[in-house]
Amino acid sequence: MAFAIFYDDSDLLAMAVQLARCDLPTGLAATAALMWDGGFSDWRVAPACPYDFIHGDIYPRIVVIQAVGGLQAFHDLLAAIGAAFPGDEPASYMIAIASDLDGGGTLGNNDAAVEPWP
Repeated sequence: MAFAIFYDDSDLLAMAVQLARCDLPTGLAATAALMWDGGFSDWRVAPACPYDFIHGDIYPRIVVIQAVGGLQAFHDLLAAIGAAFPGDEPASYMIAIASDLDGGGTLGNNDAAVEPWP
């Protein structure tokens, strides 16, 4: 199932750097590769969000990802990256993004992400 995330370039770059880490544990690296190949790799050319989706970030993009496990797997991946590298501030930021995706228990139905995506 496809899902979409809505983030600006600085957040997307931070995610891209963490997904491409060469020191990710094997399981996380495999999931990161699935997300990358499932559409995250297009983050730099992803379309800008229509005005209706802008709720905090100045110039968010719509990044559509189609991968096994969907948004829950992406959320869990970001949280696991943050947990795998305690004290690493850029990695720890992934925990904050995972929390943002969760939106207070509304994973996939909030300002940061939508699942399913048409």
